[in-house]
Amino acid sequence: MFKVFVTVVLFFLPLAGEEVKFYAYAENVSDHFDPECILCTPSKDYAAIIAFTKYWKITYWMNQAYLGRSLIISKRHFGTYEEMTDEEASEYREILRRYLPALQKVFGATHFNVAYLMNMAYRQEKADPPWKEGKPNPHFHWHVIPRYDGPRTFAGETFVDPEFGNPFDMNRKQPLERDFQKRAIEAIRSHLDVIYLTL
Repeated sequence: MFKVFVTVVLFFLPLAGEEVKFYAYAENVSDHFDPECILCTPSKDYAAIIAFTKYWKITYWMNQAYLGRSLIISKRHFGTYEEMTDEEASEYREILRRYLPALQKVFGATHFNVAYLMNMAYRQEKADPPWKEGKPNPHFHWHVIPRYDGPRTFAGETFVDPEFGNPFDMNRKQPLERDFQKRAIEAIRSHLDVIYLTL
């Protein structure tokens, strides 16, 4: 009985150093957002998905004031760093180890700000996600903000980082069209060895 139990446990626990695989859907995905929490939207219903793994999904941020800005979002809805499982934390570290160099290769980022914010979830009015049972209901995610020591051009658009050397500016805007989004996502995927799935 003891041997059987050990075998089952080892089968379900990820091995130390297990390679993280990145996935994406080959077809064009349409947005069908979760009405209660947009970050809970499955990858198959989220057009801005760059890639997803077992525990996380990486999405393109529409405001590209910082070229390559993106989110790393937990697939599971939880609210704080302390609630991450060991498996989620391990995979998150591996994602950063591979994702940040991909952004450097594609866009020429100088370095990165990786921010754990979630301020909007704690607003008294228009909280995002909405409060649940009278309490904030944040969905755990990280902002990845590439920083640049000079202008960068990608797909015909030029980007500058006037705050370089200082904290990033949450209010500066540079929204772009969906065609730019697709080109940026394809370029990032090409450096992640993405495995394509069909819907």
